[in-house]
Amino acid sequence: MKKSYKERRCILSVSGKVEGRRIDSYLAARFNRYSRSFFQRLIAAGRVSLRGRKVKNSSVLQRGDEIEVLLPAIDKKILPQDLPLDILYEDEYIIAVNKDADSVVHPARGHWKGTLINAVFGRFEQRVENEDGFYPKVCHRIDKDTTGVILIGLTEKEHAAITRQFEERTVTKKYWAIVEGVVKPNRRRD
Repeated sequence: MKKSYKERRCILSVSGKVEGRRIDSYLAARFNRYSRSFFQRLIAAGRVSLRGRKVKNSSVLQRGDEIEVLLPAIDKKILPQDLPLDILYEDEYIIAVNKDADSVVHPARGHWKGTLINAVFGRFEQRVENEDGFYPKVCHRIDKDTTGVILIGLTEKEHAAITRQFEERTVTKKYWAIVEGVVKPNRRRD
């Protein structure tokens, strides 16, 4: 099994520089590839302890504290494949891909290979294996039969930030449709 796919137990010692900070905020800064909400979920699941005890998100750190964090294993079922991707934009944080109609996005029963995510994992296979916290995740959904842009956060932190923007509806989306026949004008429904 690849090292980066295993559950990881991390032990951290708190220095005077971070004394007085909330634990969730500190962990998000310390493991900068993960979001604060990711650590809040870990804390709620009992996977973070401070001084040997379970903590709350608002627990305040003191010099000399010992924090234990159990980072979850990454789903290792995803098969990296060298498949073509229509990349519209890429940087160290996100990738924007043009999805073809009828293409499957996520591996699932009956579609373990040949998906968009298999192709993304193939493109970034070395980074997934070697960089802690590097794990591409789709930030929004798009129907199987639809062509369109899919945004993929390359770490938990970017994924959480982009997903939050979709949830808060701060993302501007444009839709175009190609139709055949006569389109009736909009009618108000009261």
